[in-house]
Amino acid sequence: MIKTSNKSDILIIAVAFTVTVIFTPVNFDALIIPKVFILFCFTLYLLPNIIIGIKTLKVTKKTKTLIAVLPIFIFIQLIAIMLISSAPLDQQLFGRTGRGFGLVTYYSFVILTIASVLYLDLKRTNLLVTGLLLSVYVSSFYSILQRHNLDMFNWNSRTNGIIGTLGNPNFQSSFATLAVLPTIVYFWQKKNKLIWTPFFTILLLYTIYICESTQGYIGLAASVLIFIFIRVWFYSKKYFYTLLPVPIFMGIIALLGMTNRGPLSSYLYKVSVQSRGDFWRSALTTANENPIFGVGLDSFGDYYLLNRDDIAAGHTFAELTDNAHNYFLEFAAIGGYPLAAMYFGLMFYTFICFIKLFKQISSFNPPITALFTAWIVLQLQSIISPGNLVLFMWNFIISGSVIGYQALKRDLPSQVQIDSLKPKVSIAGSFLLIFGVIFLYPWFDSDRMFLHGLNTKNANIVIDAVDSYPRSIVKINLVGVQLLESNLAAQSLDLARSTTKWNPNAPSGWGLILANPIASREERLQAKAKVLQLDPKNNKVKEFNP
Repeated sequence: MIKTSNKSDILIIAVAFTVTVIFTPVNFDALIIPKVFILFCFTLYLLPNIIIGIKTLKVTKKTKTLIAVLPIFIFIQLIAIMLISSAPLDQQLFGRTGRGFGLVTYYSFVILTIASVLYLDLKRTNLLVTGLLLSVYVSSFYSILQRHNLDMFNWNSRTNGIIGTLGNPNFQSSFATLAVLPTIVYFWQKKNKLIWTPFFTILLLYTIYICESTQGYIGLAASVLIFIFIRVWFYSKKYFYTLLPVPIFMGIIALLGMTNRGPLSSYLYKVSVQSRGDFWRSALTTANENPIFGVGLDSFGDYYLLNRDDIAAGHTFAELTDNAHNYFLEFAAIGGYPLAAMYFGLMFYTFICFIKLFKQISSFNPPITALFTAWIVLQLQSIISPGNLVLFMWNFIISGSVIGYQALKRDLPSQVQIDSLKPKVSIAGSFLLIFGVIFLYPWFDSDRMFLHGLNTKNANIVIDAVDSYPRSIVKINLVGVQLLESNLAAQSLDLARSTTKWNPNAPSGWGLILANPIASREERLQAKAKVLQLDPKNNKVKEFNP
């Protein structure tokens, strides 16, 4: 693999750790904005180095073309989505509040994946695993503090109060789960294995327990089974094929349980599972109606109600969502099937590279196998959950490292000659980093002022913040409702009117006008018609007489 004197591999892992654990209590979107800020600025800084690194690669033309051209196609697709979609530009640039999956984040993921391909060497598996485990331990320990009311910060959580540094207990549970087997393998090689192995394993298992998320237990069972079966494969192919029906049968039982059938139905069938079915069907309809370019980056939330079916609308527990809760359907809805195909292709190619890697090694390799189980947990989580920035990041880092090991061959020169270009790269990278800080600062600052206005109950500051660039439909809806409840109907109406001009596809802006008592009857009737156009199965709105 590529080795450079600037220790890019260590830098990647250090940044990944920082992105995982950082949050800024001065921000309303405290778990998203600082992570995107660091990741975007870092990948800008690394960009010139990556360009030079690709140019100097001594590999086949086909491989070099794949590494260089495929990201360009992805960027072209992302830019085309932004230009063709009617979704607001700032929403597509920075993403929705609480998600952050705008262009700046997807750019960062692409560059981070390429960097992992070039600079993360699986011969140094411990570097990658150490960074991953340290990130999980810090976030898990913070979750435990939250469970026992020892957190110094007062987070606004709609779940069980546990968010870790990822945002909710489902994410935190999956994050802890993927680290269980890498933890056992990693510390079992150490001198004090009988102390550290049980200590950190119990830490992770306790985190999974307090998160109260079924995802964690499913991921843990799957990872353990996969680890065992890979071990059996290297021990005896005969035993492997004899035992293979067992996980297949267990998988079928689990799927039946999720659909309220079989012995596991009481454990796996929940309202949240039914809701995911609603989300998936709406996302599929959205994708089918916008198959090439989707509806805009991080903009599925504007179309969920429009494309939900009668089953979803008829549920007493009907939920509103801004994410498909499935990575592939989310990509298809926001960016069309080409974007979904690109992501699926990357994950499938990573799987193939893992299989090739297992075939190349002559005996059972616990570290590589444990890393594979961690990657599998990430894929399982991607089927039933909304995207999470931290989990996405580690997914791309692991995928890039495995692809790099296979695609770039293991007999590359140990040193790529870019030292003479290093000063130019550093200068260019520094300028790009400064640009990144300047570009993202308005996002950071307006969000900071928004929280300050909420904390001080200063309506003027809140309105100024929510009306400044970049705007957020989540914040607008929150403020609009609070203004109405505080008898500030005029301010709420002004905000709603400007919102419908900024994002006419968002039902919430029209809903604020419909609910506003000082709006004229004509304006409210117009708002009602627009809400029903965007949410045609809303019986309450149909029956409402302005």
